[in-house]
Parts: sequence; C-alpha cells; structure tokens
Amino acid sequence: MSTKNNLNGDDFFACKGIAENPGTSPKLLGWLAKSENQFIRAIVADNPSTPDKALRALAKDEVDDVRQNIAKNPNISIGTLAELARSDYRTVRRQRAQNPDTPLKLLADMVRDKDTGVRKSIIKNPAVPDNLLEALAKDKMVEIRESVAMRRYLPHKLLAALAKDKKRLVRIAVAGNPDTPAGVLELLVNDSDEGVRCSVADNVNVSDDMLARLSANPSWGVRSVVAKNERTPVSLLAQLANDPQWLVRQGVAENPGTPAATLKKLSSDDNPCIRGSVAENQSTPESILVELANDPHWSVRYFAEKNPEMSADLQPKAVAADLPAPPLKAAPSPALKAAVGSHPAATGSRRHSKQQKSWKLS
Repeated sequence: MSTKNNLNGDDFFACKGIAENPGTSPKLLGWLAKSENQFIRAIVADNPSTPDKALRALAKDEVDDVRQNIAKNPNISIGTLAELARSDYRTVRRQRAQNPDTPLKLLADMVRDKDTGVRKSIIKNPAVPDNLLEALAKDKMVEIRESVAMRRYLPHKLLAALAKDKKRLVRIAVAGNPDTPAGVLELLVNDSDEGVRCSVADNVNVSDDMLARLSANPSWGVRSVVAKNERTPVSLLAQLANDPQWLVRQGVAENPGTPAATLKKLSSDDNPCIRGSVAENQSTPESILVELANDPHWSVRYFAEKNPEMSADLQPKAVAADLPAPPLKAAPSPALKAAVGSHPAATGSRRHSKQQKSWKLS
C-alpha cells in the first residue's frame, strides 16, 4: 500500500480509515506517520493510539495542522509536550496552552510567552490555577488583563484588584462579569467612565440601591440601561417613564417587567417610537394593544397587530398584509457610540432599541 502524496481513490481512503481507527496497532500508525501525504499524517497525529515516538517525530512536521493535532493528542508524553511548548510555531503553543492536560509547570513557563495569543489561550484553559491568572492579571498588555477580567469563576479578590485597573476596558470587563459580586460592583458604580457604569447597571448582581443611584445618573446612556434592566424595581421604572430623554423612556417601554400602569402612560407618549415599543412589548395588556392598533402612526399599528398577545378577533379590519414592511434595524449613530462608550446595552444593540433608528417621528 502506497503512502506517497499521490494517494488517491481506494488507496487514500484505506489509509485514512486505518489512520483514524483507535484500534490500529501502534506499529502500523508509526508507519503511516511517515506518509508523504499531509492529510494522513494529520489524522495519525490526532489518533490517541499513536505511540509517543511517532508523535515526537510529527512534532517537527512542517504542516501546521499536523503539529496542532499533536498538541491535542492525549497520548503525548511530558517530554514531547515540553518540546511543543517551546515550539517556534505559535499556533502549536496556543493549542497546547489551552489544553487542560498540559502540566502546570509548562503552563507556568508559557505565562511569559512572547506571543499574546499564547497567554490568552492560558486564560481559556479550564484547568489553569488561580496563581497563574493572578500573574496574567498584571500583564503589560491591556487585552490580556481584559481577558482575565472576563473569565468566569474568578476569585473575588482578583476581581477587586482588576476593578482598580487604570484602563477602562479592564474595568468594563469586571463590571460586566456575571460573577462579580455586589461588593466589587460598588467600587465601580461611580466610575468616571460611562461604559463602566453602564456595565454595572446591566450586571445580574447589581443591587436595588445601586440601580436607584444609577437611575439618577447624569448620563442618559446609563439611565437607559437601568430602564432596560428586567431587575429594575417597578418604582424606578415609573420614575424613568418621565425621563426627558426619549431613549430612556423607550427602554422602559421595552422592558418586560414594566407594570401595566406605566405601559398605559407610555402608550400615549408623543413619540411614536415609544408607543411602538409598548405595542411590541409582550407584557402589554390586550386592552392597550387594541388602542395602539388604531394609532395614527403605521409602525405602531403594525407592532400592535403583530403582538402575540393581541387576539385576532380584536384586530382592526386593516390586516398586516396591507401595512408597509417593518422598519429596518439600522446601526447606532457615531454620536451615540461616542456618548456611551463600548457597552452594548446602552448603544441600542439590543433587539427592541434598534427600531427607533429608522422610524420617522411623524
């Protein structure tokens, strides 16, 4: 049986079947590891039954896919692992860095790797110990510290340290981490950066007291995130329904936790974007939907009639097919992005808040 690059037809598929079979003998896998066909070598490198001697030889293979498969192979020896960890090929080192089977000593050495991708891969490793994460939390690269701050199940002490980072992206990551406790969020609730405060307002662990303070924040971007948060107390939602900034009122209108009385108030707002959000909200009572189905603005009527809470027999005679197509979802304006920073909840990136970009205020 040929093992040359010109393998084709039955020869190639026969070799492929043998190379990927974990029941294939180590001796035969060692023979196939010398194939001139790179696809066969890559399959052999991935086979958990391939002997370490063959893996060590394949670790020097010129083909990237072959080396990467070796880095994932559970049958690899510590010596070959160490060789891969020192490999000149960064893709191999990255693959090895995020493998939970990589010995801790090798991971510790890779914390100082010159490649940013390798250090980020260590953060993704589910078996990485806290002491290595602490070392990476002091990395000179902002993106490394940000990646650490975004990692789940970090020690609270480490999150608290990262909350004091000078770079806003790191603090935003801490504020947005669902594992960040209320005590650490308290450190960020009055942060100078608007994006950080937006992330605090959207965090699952934010307290009612923090939401109350953020609802009075001078930034309408922060207030809009509070308005959209389903955990915001109904008393705060009622207050925000009177906000002078219409995007904040729209957040209240979109919120599925907004009570009927507040939705009723917003259903008569002068801005059709607000009324349309009330019409689209599946928490809106049917009695309000019936009124909105007769709204003078076509977009409001459209969303009221499309709301699944609206009974077909209560819809006006005009059917949805006679209405214009629903408005397109436009991207947030540059001015809006600049105002609220990088937090998605305040930039209109959520489903409901996008609709206002394309509605005409008539």
